[in-house]
Amino acid sequence: MKTIELLQAEIQIKEHAIRKLQAQIKDKEAQQNSIECDPDDLADQFDECLDEAGSIEVAGCTFYPSQIFKECDPIGYRCGLNDFTDYEFRKEETEEYQALQEEIDQLESDIEDLESEIEDLENQIEEIEENNK
Repeated sequence: MKTIELLQAEIQIKEHAIRKLQAQIKDKEAQQNSIECDPDDLADQFDECLDEAGSIEVAGCTFYPSQIFKECDPIGYRCGLNDFTDYEFRKEETEEYQALQEEIDQLESDIEDLESEIEDLENQIEEIEENNK
């Protein structure tokens, strides 16, 4: 049967492992929070929204609203694109975010396993202490 000191040492090792896993979780969460979208990545989608009403003909030439907006008011176009990106971009739906979330979920599961093992060790210590009375 294990001695109390060995069991306590195992508990300390597992508690240290938990703290390391918690630090890894914080790091992964920070990575999730730093995920951003470049508005240029959504420019085609923004243009499609602008062009849904169809093209415009001027003096026999065909233009699309997105072309006109870009050429005539590039600052307004950029502001609109930024607003569109803020509205459309969901970092929670990105592959990078979801991969990080899976890693976080696994780390949390590992912590739960370690906490369960610590509880078992603490119960063993209690049994030893009761048997020694």
